[in-house]
Amino acid sequence: MKSKSFTLIELLVVIVIIGILAGLIIVSTVSSLEAANFAKAQAFSGTIKNSLMTHAISGWNFDEGTGTIDATITTSDVEDGWGNSDGAVEGTPILKDADCMSKKCVFFDDDTDCIRINPFYGTILTGSTNVNSTNFDRNITISAWAKPSLVDTTGRLVFGDYNYNEGTVLFYNTNINANFGQTATYSTTPNLQKWYHVAITHEINTTDNNYYFHLYINGKDVANYTRTISYVSTYGPDGAFTIGKYWRGLIDEVMVFNESLTATQIKEQYVAGLNSLLANDNISKKEYNERINNLSLK
Repeated sequence: MKSKSFTLIELLVVIVIIGILAGLIIVSTVSSLEAANFAKAQAFSGTIKNSLMTHAISGWNFDEGTGTIDATITTSDVEDGWGNSDGAVEGTPILKDADCMSKKCVFFDDDTDCIRINPFYGTILTGSTNVNSTNFDRNITISAWAKPSLVDTTGRLVFGDYNYNEGTVLFYNTNINANFGQTATYSTTPNLQKWYHVAITHEINTTDNNYYFHLYINGKDVANYTRTISYVSTYGPDGAFTIGKYWRGLIDEVMVFNESLTATQIKEQYVAGLNSLLANDNISKKEYNERINNLSLK
């Protein structure tokens, strides 16, 4: 009796069926991983109001003002949602309602564009770097979301002292650096049209007589330094707290906390922002999962 062999068409049909089944398994696995990532991220950021917002003292989310979309922002758009440090508008930064963290954000596209908060440093940051024998106990965290559309050799300011001296985060084409009396530099080529969560923490420890400074990018501690406290009254910022000086792109959710937040708390803040981006369809599921997988969530 002759044995019957498979025809080429039959083999191709079998291969196609196997491919379909494999694809279904992969899609199911990926969907499960995505669901697990999302659930893990939701649980991780679930305590954000308790662990972070109790320390919030100033914040500008640009959501509650009466300004016109795609027009220059108004003073109502830069009111301090947590404190009394309302902003003043310089140049023509534009109010946007697309591709933002939540409702609205601000687009900067000219060297004259910025938001200045004055006398913010005198009331909020007194003691953060202006150290003397009776005033050296100020810990602080400043954070924001920023989406660059241009980086080059010019220091593009996300936030900080107007004169670039203290509390700054600057984007360049080869690095992101931060300063609080000394510079901490993270070597990287920033991606254009990508949202970055940036945060700096400044802690003064009078037990060991040291400053501890950290720069966080997208939930990770990427640069830091420690230096001995010097009781010199001339330390400190000499200009208004400023958002967006020389910046090109979007800025949103600028926050100030009266505590040097922990690495876990910074990570919580970052994950909460990712959840907001995903909920508003301003980040793909693929990018969301990649960013979550780059973090060590516990």
